[in-house]
Amino acid sequence: MSFLQLLRKEKPRKKLGICVPDHARKERTKAEEAIISTPNGFLVSGLFAVYDSIMVQGEMVQGTAKAGIEIDCGGKRLTVTDVFVDNRPSDRIDKGQRGALFIHAESLPLVRAGDLL
Repeated sequence: MSFLQLLRKEKPRKKLGICVPDHARKERTKAEEAIISTPNGFLVSGLFAVYDSIMVQGEMVQGTAKAGIEIDCGGKRLTVTDVFVDNRPSDRIDKGQRGALFIHAESLPLVRAGDLL
């Protein structure tokens, strides 16, 4: 090793991001499109006002729901802001799981226990 090599400062290395193969990226986009396009069914067991949101408790009987989708809630199209599964925040709720959907709305929609959203 020469004297000049000892004096040379090492350049900081660039951090590499996560590398996702094309086939995996395509499968993920197909899965996300399927979530949006399939009909969903959420069986309501309770409806509660929480601060400026409405919490709809129940069970997902068909399809999948995630934050950002629109649901028909008592004749109104409302957007889901948060999803909880087993009293924990989640990114989505799948068929057969019990949980809660949080909806931002000014007034309670006309929804009762036993309704299907």
